[in-house]
Amino acid sequence: MDPVAPTEGLAERREVVLAAQLDTPTRSRLAVTKELGASGARLLSMGRFQPGEVVVLWMLVAGTHSKVRAEGRVVRAEPFNVSGPWRCLLTVDFDEPLDEESAALLLSGDPGE
Repeated sequence: MDPVAPTEGLAERREVVLAAQLDTPTRSRLAVTKELGASGARLLSMGRFQPGEVVVLWMLVAGTHSKVRAEGRVVRAEPFNVSGPWRCLLTVDFDEPLDEESAALLLSGDPGE
């Protein structure tokens, strides 16, 4: 367990694995969520990021082709596995919390009815 207290955006996070993409003005990297809350996410990324970077996070709703978009800022980033595909473990705090419908879709893993 991480000895550092979670940031505000991850205060009520849940473990959830979703395909994702992180975009900055200069690059786009594949990622996967590890933990997700309405105000933030912890992810593994195929690219490295630095605290303070502004990102757009696209998360694929499980079982669909739908994506949820969230804008935010990297608040923590550390090297993860230099020999595997996931290069960076990072935490992103969203600028605006996810709306209720998007949060429910992403957190439940249920594409809805």
